[in-house]
Amino acid sequence: MQRVFLLLQTFYFNKFSSYIATEELRLAALRVWDTSLKDISNTTIKQALDSLPDSFPSWPPTPGEFKELCISFGGSGKYKWSHELKVLDNKKEKVKNSNPSVERMIDEGSKVCKILKEIYPHLNWYQIADVFTKLKKICRVYYHKMNDLELIKMLIGYSKDELKHTLGLEQSS
Repeated sequence: MQRVFLLLQTFYFNKFSSYIATEELRLAALRVWDTSLKDISNTTIKQALDSLPDSFPSWPPTPGEFKELCISFGGSGKYKWSHELKVLDNKKEKVKNSNPSVERMIDEGSKVCKILKEIYPHLNWYQIADVFTKLKKICRVYYHKMNDLELIKMLIGYSKDELKHTLGLEQSS
């Protein structure tokens, strides 16, 4: 498992190693990964590692995601082939005690991110999220009395040119 960690750190650099900054966290993470992959053969793990640049090009997979990737290559001791996995229902289930204002903020924020994706089609979604965060920080300087939801709703009303101009304000200052 340490070899797997070394390869993940080599491929993802600090995106992987920042999660295991201390020796205690590294040992705990090793245990979690080892438990997750206990039924997976070394050959299948190697195939999954080789596919990471295509399957997870920007961010490292979680142990569960990596296990699913392994199973898709040839199964495990428990699951022989990926089609034997239980298919999860696509219906959204409401989480008990969910916060409607947070859900609304996420929904509204995704609208702004979709507009930003149209402006910057060459950026991946993680980069779009960074641009969105930068945009909110810039606007927060001018509209510091607005709460997050009000600020996001205001941004939805901006034209693409206004959003580009706002993002340009930080570069010119």
